Amino acid sequence: MKELNVAAPDKPFFLYYVPGGSHSPHQPKAEWVDKFKGKFDMGWNALRDQIFANQKRLGVIPDTAKLTDWPDSLPKWETLSADQKKLFARQAEVYAGYTAYTDYEIGRVIQQVEDMGRSTTR
Repeated sequence: MKELNVAAPDKPFFLYYVPGGSHSPHQPKAEWVDKFKGKFDMGWNALRDQIFANQKRLGVIPDTAKLTDWPDSLPKWETLSADQKKLFARQAEVYAGYTAYTDYEIGRVIQQVEDMGRSTTR
């Protein structure tokens, strides 16, 4: 980006940023995963309820919105064994760590564009 900006500061440039954050295997550094240790131990049913309530509180969804029924094809958290709960909670921690890392890195890209005096929106 810096080279493009120096070579042609009056011309726009295209940046294709692909972090691959939604594809496994997710391999964030431990420091990013550690930030989420224990954050998903309540299980996916309770987390789903929390997210839904938070979306209402923030006005993302209307107060009258209803949470859809839990699909019969998916197990409820309380039906899982202790080992399954541990595994799935850890998977959520790793995914959250990778998502947070991806967010941090795109923030660095945006900051660099702004530091070059370029707008990130047009």
